[in-house]
Amino acid sequence: MMIAPLGPPRHRLPAARLARPILFEALLEIALCTALTALPERWYFRLLDLRRCEPGAAEAAAPASEAVQAAVAVGRAIEAVGRRVGFRAVCLQRALAARRMLRRRGIASTVHFGLRRKGGQDRVRAGLGAHAWTTVGDVVVTGALPDLADYVVVGRYR
Repeated sequence: MMIAPLGPPRHRLPAARLARPILFEALLEIALCTALTALPERWYFRLLDLRRCEPGAAEAAAPASEAVQAAVAVGRAIEAVGRRVGFRAVCLQRALAARRMLRRRGIASTVHFGLRRKGGQDRVRAGLGAHAWTTVGDVVVTGALPDLADYVVVGRYR
């Protein structure tokens, strides 16, 4: 009796999808930042070495095109992993994870915290909406929203 050779298992991902270390790095960073943000704010700011920068402080220099491309790749990885993790990873955790990944690559980035008024004229339903996003120069790496210009920046950290 002859046994037919089996093909590759169907449950495995293609090799091209497995060879993406940036996605694994993004997963680890999002998990770490999610755990850190459970601590008091001053603790995780100190642990992540976040330092407040002045609103009028200009960027040191325009980032190189290679740095912008690497930042966009980091942002895509963070957003892709952030949508699929089994725990709550919102804009704050994503922005902090992107900053850590960019810092590891030697790319200067800024984490922005902003507020906007939610709702309409009805004071009962109105409230504040908070958002965090990361930029490299003028490029939004994580947290891009269609109404991002409606947010008033209350803090910038490098």
